[in-house]
Amino acid sequence: MKLTHLTQADFQIKPWKNGKGTTADLFMSPAGATHDTFDLRFSMAPIVEDGPFSSFPSADRRITMIEGNGLDLDFGDFSQRLVRFEPFGFDTELAPMGSPVDGPVRVVNVMARRPKWQIADCNVVDAVSAKLLPGELCFFFAIDAGWQTRNAETYYTLGKHEVLLAEGAGSLELTSNSSGKGIFAKISPA
Repeated sequence: MKLTHLTQADFQIKPWKNGKGTTADLFMSPAGATHDTFDLRFSMAPIVEDGPFSSFPSADRRITMIEGNGLDLDFGDFSQRLVRFEPFGFDTELAPMGSPVDGPVRVVNVMARRPKWQIADCNVVDAVSAKLLPGELCFFFAIDAGWQTRNAETYYTLGKHEVLLAEGAGSLELTSNSSGKGIFAKISPA
């Protein structure tokens, strides 16, 4: 299993596709992909005012609010209120209108483009014990500092808002020494 530790120095700050804000692209695949050509995209963004979400045709999204009092998503036919630490999934081509509740929010997005990938799991956790099969990828986002894991002879410690990617077959164990929370997502080939 290959592990990659990404810190804030590795993230790329870019304007939203619709130009209404900025996002930190935590990871995109394949290498050199853009917001129009990614197969996988993990990102973090503040939402400070009402506005439309960008549309990404053929991509599934799991969005998790990590800071703030709530985020209302209006899809036209239905609406959904996001609360902290509860991931919500939708076809991101739908491009809902987002409205922060009582002040700004911060969200983390996991996006996988069909038919190449599917989001097999996405949850807020306080520990990780996972087995990955060949071809699978795991994304872990540390909401809080103090997470740790090791792979062979390498020991990793994750700070707040850092990322660990795990690729290929093997077992992954992550623990927090501070009762912290993180977002764990397993991505499988479709």
